[in-house]
Amino acid sequence: MNRYNFAARAARWSALHWKTAVAVWIAFVALAIGLGTTVGTHTLSASEQSTGETARAEQILASAGFKTPASESVLVRSSTRTVADPAFRSTVQSVLAKLRTMPQATNLRTGAAGEVSKDRRAQLIESRSSALRARRMS
Repeated sequence: MNRYNFAARAARWSALHWKTAVAVWIAFVALAIGLGTTVGTHTLSASEQSTGETARAEQILASAGFKTPASESVLVRSSTRTVADPAFRSTVQSVLAKLRTMPQATNLRTGAAGEVSKDRRAQLIESRSSALRARRMS
């Protein structure tokens, strides 16, 4: 009977045949990557990702056929200016003007309650869109 367990024997073999062990590991990794690429991925829906009450609500919305439109938020922020500053307001207006030129940006809104930070150095612009970019003002 052998006095070493399997792990000890495998370690001894790996130490004595290290080139073969490295080659086997490289082959294994290549095989695993190849199989993973071949099999592909499965993207979960919003209802499959959620849990509890949220999952139930998502399933109800999905089965009813409601489509949730894409929405984006742009945060205009300054470390030196406040929303009352004309330069800050000018920056917000230029961002809004740029967004209005994008056909996918709809229902733009800003300046409402909750869309200006408590320190008044940031303002949120919300839209239903799929391609908005944030702009930062220093």
